Amino acid sequence: MEQELKARIEEKMQKMELDEVEDMLSCYKKEHPHDRDLLSYRTILCLFNNELEKAYEYACQGIRRYPTSAEMYYIQVLYVRKEMM
Repeated sequence: MEQELKARIEEKMQKMELDEVEDMLSCYKKEHPHDRDLLSYRTILCLFNNELEKAYEYACQGIRRYPTSAEMYYIQVLYVRKEMM
């Protein structure tokens, strides 16, 4: 069930159906509040919505919780590079 929901979330993200993604993530959080992918999905959703500071905050939270997550470091670097430009 969990993998099926993740696949649907990713499909909706690819189609840029972001309102539906937000609703799905709210449901997913109730069932799996500590899942690393939840933070990744939230971060990516913020990037898609051009909410860069919020994406950075999620990435920092992800690094604190999951220090081996390369994806979170990558997003953090993107934000820092943008701020330096």
